[in-house]
Amino acid sequence: MAWTTPRTWVSGELVTAALFNTHIRDNLNILKTVLNDSGQLQFTDATELTIASGVITVTQNFHKVDTESDASSDDLDTITAGSNVGAGFVLYVRVESAARTVVLKAGTSGADNLDIGSDVTLDESYKTYALVYDGTDWRPFGT
Repeated sequence: MAWTTPRTWVSGELVTAALFNTHIRDNLNILKTVLNDSGQLQFTDATELTIASGVITVTQNFHKVDTESDASSDDLDTITAGSNVGAGFVLYVRVESAARTVVLKAGTSGADNLDIGSDVTLDESYKTYALVYDGTDWRPFGT
């Protein structure tokens, strides 16, 4: 879902569910913040994504990443934007298990879309890495 420029309504116009959902509901969902009752940023619990041929597809702001076939190490070359992921989306990733290493590979060629400068190794469950999506590539967030 992407932001839709709000419609300029005309007096007497019949508002359909489709129009309302596109211009009101969907835009409000994009604007919805993820703050807890204390006003602090809080994402949905991390869900696990398993690398498949160097690729994962993200669907929320926080994911645990695991190696393909539970290999001891695996390279993550490409992150595909899933539903509700658009430019400006912030993503936090961490390794699923400290027994396995995930290497975020700086873009090398073709569809590889991690524009992170140099490879990043996630080998402990407490290590996280933040990225922001620019609509094409993922870039470091806050560095």
